[in-house]
Amino acid sequence: MAKRLKGLSMIEPFSQQTAQQRRLSEDWGFSSKSQGKRLLNKNGSFNIKRIGSSEWNALSLYQHLLAAPWWLFYLLVVVVFVGVNCFFALLYLAIGIESINGTNTGVWTTHFYQSFFFSVQTITTVGYGGMAPQSVAAGVVSSFEALTGVLGFALATGLLYGRFSRPSAKILFSQNAIIAPFEDGWSFQFRLANERSNQLVNLEANVIMSTLETVDNISKRRYYQIELTASRIFFFPLNWTIVHPITPESPLHGKTAADLEKLDAEFLVLIKGYDDSFAQEVYNPTSYKWNEIVWNARFVTPFYPSAAGDTIMDLGAINRYETVGRQA
Repeated sequence: MAKRLKGLSMIEPFSQQTAQQRRLSEDWGFSSKSQGKRLLNKNGSFNIKRIGSSEWNALSLYQHLLAAPWWLFYLLVVVVFVGVNCFFALLYLAIGIESINGTNTGVWTTHFYQSFFFSVQTITTVGYGGMAPQSVAAGVVSSFEALTGVLGFALATGLLYGRFSRPSAKILFSQNAIIAPFEDGWSFQFRLANERSNQLVNLEANVIMSTLETVDNISKRRYYQIELTASRIFFFPLNWTIVHPITPESPLHGKTAADLEKLDAEFLVLIKGYDDSFAQEVYNPTSYKWNEIVWNARFVTPFYPSAAGDTIMDLGAINRYETVGRQA
């Protein structure tokens, strides 16, 4: 069994906390009744599912398309493009293939792909000149399709620009937090680095420890602000190791790995800073659960000097740590 950190836990029982302490332990945006696997997913999204509203009211297509992965965004664009052209191709077939000048007679499949490619030329306003509508019905449909194409490509262009211009930070966090030696005692640590080559300055870190405690036979969430040795840095060219000394005032004081498991402990992290590329503030949240903490470890330095005198930052070493002989 792991040895306890020196001293006793300084988390006061709920019944002995002052009104201000109770408010601070509950008022972090999460309810004291929140339970489940985790409050904050590793990718920074909240582990919340909303019900009680219709799907149409909850649906925000614009937000989903902005936040969707690139592969999904391009897939949706291709699917919509092909689907719309198939729809108009079927309309041209319903009118009659003879209503399109420049088409050849043949089987149904030949008529369909001719109608499909005429639709592509119309919706993209390419107009090679090989095919053209020669009836009133075909002219009305092609005019409506051209309008659909103008509006559709304007929307797609806006979404594409919005995805490129949307400010976002791509911060690489260590996969695990660690309990590491610090001065004469121990500390809770994790580290991060900028995965991009852009400049991030004036970074600020906030860490909250969430525990599931039993009060009057009722399980409730409690939240504790984690004090850091340095909660802010001005420049971020290398990695930043976030350190919380486990002092007698720390909510981790006297805790073992088994204690954190029993408390279902989760450390909520919010990193924010100023992005020089977007000229505005960006943020990146994440969290560490109790089972993502490695005890008795020390991070390995992820950067080193090159022969030319440059500093080499190895992003692949952000997750590397080594065990230490001391036992927490």
